[in-house]
Amino acid sequence: MTQALFTFASAHAAMEAELDCEEAGLPCRLIPLPASLSAGCGLALLCPQETQAAAFRLMARGRIPVEAVYLGDKNSWRRERA
Repeated sequence: MTQALFTFASAHAAMEAELDCEEAGLPCRLIPLPASLSAGCGLALLCPQETQAAAFRLMARGRIPVEAVYLGDKNSWRRERA
């Protein structure tokens, strides 16, 4: 199953994004950053691909800085957005 993975420069931004998604009813959760990726902090927000656009809009509305967005699964990630 393809999923969206959001990375952040800070753990604070990652936790704020998770809270906003949770409050909006989006099934997203914080996970440790996969070893194959590098980002500013060691956390990433994992969401079903079908909720990617809604999650991204929430973060933009809340002015939560997203470092990058990847699509894929636990074995392979492809950068979608910077």
